[in-house]
Amino acid sequence: MLPSIPGTLEDWNIQVIDDLLPILSIESETFDFKGHDFSKRSDELYCDLCAMANTSGGYIVLGVDEVKASDGKIIRFIKRGFERGEEEKINQTIANNMYSVDPTPNIGQPWMVYEEDKKYFYPVIRVNSVDRWKPYFTKTRCQCYVRVGNTSKPAGRTIVLNLLSDFEERKMSIIRLRLATNLVKESLMFTSSELESVHPSGITKITPVDLNIFRESISSAEWLLSDHNQMGGHINNKFDSYQSGIYYNLRKLESLNLYIYAYNNETREDRKSQIKQYLCDKQFWCPNRQGSNDMLSFLDGISNIANEFLSK
Repeated sequence: MLPSIPGTLEDWNIQVIDDLLPILSIESETFDFKGHDFSKRSDELYCDLCAMANTSGGYIVLGVDEVKASDGKIIRFIKRGFERGEEEKINQTIANNMYSVDPTPNIGQPWMVYEEDKKYFYPVIRVNSVDRWKPYFTKTRCQCYVRVGNTSKPAGRTIVLNLLSDFEERKMSIIRLRLATNLVKESLMFTSSELESVHPSGITKITPVDLNIFRESISSAEWLLSDHNQMGGHINNKFDSYQSGIYYNLRKLESLNLYIYAYNNETREDRKSQIKQYLCDKQFWCPNRQGSNDMLSFLDGISNIANEFLSK
């Protein structure tokens, strides 16, 4: 069984690197060995950071040199590493390369993999591809790079336009989400006030919360909501373990509307009074009650997430 690229930084160790070295075809769109001298113009680290961020993300292991034949094919990989005590220097060099990309790519703290004797180490970098920040460009060269196979190449006009097109589409989805969220908030406040003031003996009906645009906007913006842990749902398929999120709160608003429809269609005053009491005193949907305040706070949070994205 061939060795595979670990799925998390914590799974990297010297044995994993040693197992990958004999596989000359191991480098790919999402994995790259980088030599111990990555300041040369032909081998800047920031080009690879830019390329992976623009493509699918991936891992870069520093301190492993490539030995190539005259035709450019890799003959072997050689571990050179960095001497123990140089950690701060290498971290600063990585940071400098990271800040040479605009926008700054999402890269966590490098994971240091040490030889068994602890004399040398190999930093492992995890590059996260964040779609909403694409396209990434290098600052010094003003060039967009992408990963093509096992190399980082300058992106042509078509690729850049596609990256921009994807970004514009996502941007529009967040604009719609912000608009729909604000509309639901206003609608809820209006409905809540009606609920408090309506009298069961009269003929006045309560206006349901308008959720149509909100539902549509959620589906197109799931990627952003998921990034901010706002999806919610059952945890580990357990019926009694539930995390509040966008769909949970949408379901609460839909439940509110069902009771409003029941109230509007009811003819008996006593039953209408019971529905109103239930919504105000048990579900707390009347103004300044816990239910309505929690929902308004949640909607404000979604709107803030959208504003944060659109301000970048």
